[in-house]
Amino acid sequence: VFDLILVALALLDRLSSVEGNATFLRSLRILRLARALRILKFATQLRCMMQSLLGSVMSLFWSFMMIVFIFFMFAIATVQVLTITLTPENGHVLDDNTVELIHEYFGTVFRCMMTYHFATSGGNDWFAYFEVLQRAAPLPAL
Repeated sequence: VFDLILVALALLDRLSSVEGNATFLRSLRILRLARALRILKFATQLRCMMQSLLGSVMSLFWSFMMIVFIFFMFAIATVQVLTITLTPENGHVLDDNTVELIHEYFGTVFRCMMTYHFATSGGNDWFAYFEVLQRAAPLPAL
């Protein structure tokens, strides 16, 4: 019945807009929103799921921040150890390919964080990064 009324009002709006001003009938278009709200009344399970999803956004945010913090802490430690390893006074002699890979994967804290992200999320295999770390400094590789 409600849909029938909406269709009839839409037809009246079209017919009256040809003849003159139909602002009153155009204002009745708001009733179309009522139809959408009526559908939501029957979707209580969907509403419950949406409220649960919106309620968990803050927990998701803080979980993401915790992961970033963990990556940051490990990246700082790894870059520090590799910087000490690559200093000429330390006595470690590495081939140019290994030094280039260290700079590519672990050159800055941000690159190191991205390397950890790729390794944990399936972007790249950890073994490729492990080989480079093991050649340079076996302790951080573990």
